[in-house]
Amino acid sequence: MERDLLRHVPLLPVIGNHDKDEHTLYHAIWRLPGVRDNADYFGLRTGNVLFVALDYGRVGAGDTDQDRWLEQELAAAAADPGIDHVVPMFHVPPLSSGPHGNASNENYLGYLHPLFVQHGVLLVLNGHDHDYERSLLDGIHYVVAGGGGAPQGGGMADPPPNPQEHSRVFTFEYSFVQVDVDGGRMVLSAWNMDGDLIERIELAP
Repeated sequence: MERDLLRHVPLLPVIGNHDKDEHTLYHAIWRLPGVRDNADYFGLRTGNVLFVALDYGRVGAGDTDQDRWLEQELAAAAADPGIDHVVPMFHVPPLSSGPHGNASNENYLGYLHPLFVQHGVLLVLNGHDHDYERSLLDGIHYVVAGGGGAPQGGGMADPPPNPQEHSRVFTFEYSFVQVDVDGGRMVLSAWNMDGDLIERIELAP
């Protein structure tokens, strides 16, 4: 069903909770240019942006292979004058007011968040909960972009089921997120499927 879309839109996958028992299928489907075979986590640079895709289940406290790789990637990006933005992506959100509530892995905020702050990350993309939410913590915007397909739970006026203090915008509606990069400037826009703007913000340190 994605045949026409894939002809002109590149997709970068991250492993989700429904992929955990189907890694063989996940690896059979995805072949990423410039990425080692069967990668559960990887970095891919386009222009002045480095996308870092992580396996949410491999996040430790600095003691996993993925953790050590991530630290090296972030340090190298910080030292590269051609990279203005690093955007980590992983499935389960560290901050969520949605039905799943906040992530149970304490290393998301205890380990990843300080690492992202240290290296100047401004935007983190997540999924898992079927809604749109943007949270702000220490200058980092955590965006749950979960409005792309599964049934949504309500509407703009509905209170989130698990409110958390860092949430800035929350909505149950089919939606997508657009991020425009112009040099050091990064603008995030969230749209619903009627073409109405949910929000637009400029991400700046």
